[in-house]
Amino acid sequence: MASKEEMRRWIEKAYRYLLLADYYKYMDPDAHIHFYRKHFKYARKVAKAYRSGKVMEDWQPIAQQRPPREDGSAMVRILHASPDASLVDVYADGKRLARNVKFGQTTDYRALPAGSRKVDIYPAGRKGTPVASVRLSAAAGQHYTVAVVGRKARLELLTVEDRPTRRRGMAGIRFIHLSPDTPRVDLAVTGANVLFEEIGYKERTDYLFLPSATVNLEVRPTGTERAVLKIPNVKLTADAAYTVYAIGLLKGKPGLRGLVLKDG
Repeated sequence: MASKEEMRRWIEKAYRYLLLADYYKYMDPDAHIHFYRKHFKYARKVAKAYRSGKVMEDWQPIAQQRPPREDGSAMVRILHASPDASLVDVYADGKRLARNVKFGQTTDYRALPAGSRKVDIYPAGRKGTPVASVRLSAAAGQHYTVAVVGRKARLELLTVEDRPTRRRGMAGIRFIHLSPDTPRVDLAVTGANVLFEEIGYKERTDYLFLPSATVNLEVRPTGTERAVLKIPNVKLTADAAYTVYAIGLLKGKPGLRGLVLKDG
């Protein structure tokens, strides 16, 4: 009987080699054939185990999530993505969570008691009427990014769950579009495949799993091959997950900027 670990290893290798075979399909036929043969080798192992019934029925290909924090806390970080807002302070239920956060800055994750929490932002150093608020349902053990988005005349707080489903040996990547004057865009690997298509402002993708690698990414207006933002040397490490954020302005200052944050 194939063990859980054997089945996990075979399926992950089959998946990894299939990705590589697809990547090289039109670029390098020899590499395509090389990786497809490797994919077929491990896919056949999996199929043989299922046909013979020699497989543990409770096998699961997805790694288990981290257990909840013992203290019942959630973890929250702040991202300032409003291109024309000045420094801000962030409070949760009246207690300061972060101060003097500037455009393009991300705080570390910080513990926040689980439950319904009211998150407010104020101009730095002034705690009168909040300029934006959001109600965060914080689950114990969960990670969140609260992003300050929009123009300063109409700021918003956007809550993002940083809850990647990890696949052992693979890197997860997703994309979130936070540039208020940029139309729908695609995120692509430079000179290669498009990873995500037609992503609009404040939209987010699911995670896509790739082999660990260092890649050059670029953001393109949907349907074109003209990069309006290049994000070089993005290191994707196995067993980790990342969010790529596009912030700033397409026409104006500060210009478009890419942020790559490790999640969880």
